[in-house]
Amino acid sequence: MNIKAVLSDVDGVMNDGVIFIDSEGQESVKAFHVKDGMGIKMLQQSEIPFGVISGRSCDALIARMNQLGAYDLYLGKRHKQESFEHFLDKYDLKASEVAYIGDDLNDIVLMDIVNLAGGLSACPIDAVQKVKDVAQLQLNTRGGHGVLRELIDLVLDQSINTDTAIQE
Repeated sequence: MNIKAVLSDVDGVMNDGVIFIDSEGQESVKAFHVKDGMGIKMLQQSEIPFGVISGRSCDALIARMNQLGAYDLYLGKRHKQESFEHFLDKYDLKASEVAYIGDDLNDIVLMDIVNLAGGLSACPIDAVQKVKDVAQLQLNTRGGHGVLRELIDLVLDQSINTDTAIQE
């Protein structure tokens, strides 16, 4: 497998999926695992593009990604395929060269595209069952607890073996 880029969902992957809404109706706080941040920096050092595609948008996420120098953000996207195609075009990539990680039903469309092309789809251990059934690789970590870093380490090692991936 020749993975040249990593794309990630946010809620349920880069955090535990809990959403904090203040009295103004704003999502002002979001928790991120420092290991995921280090993984993103490692991708950058290896010149491997990283992007986020999320159905939601929040200032806390934008601030964290800005801290990390991760600017390929596709936020508030209910239909993720258009963002995925834009990312591929921007970096002159094929879907077969992408690792995508997601945890819920709206991620299945991209997982199917990546799977059919020969890329890599992955999910946290606590993803919904339908996503686990589609993902080629079920990681050992829960969303928000460094699961993105687990995937990034595998990509950087290029030691992905979907035959030995954890399956339920």
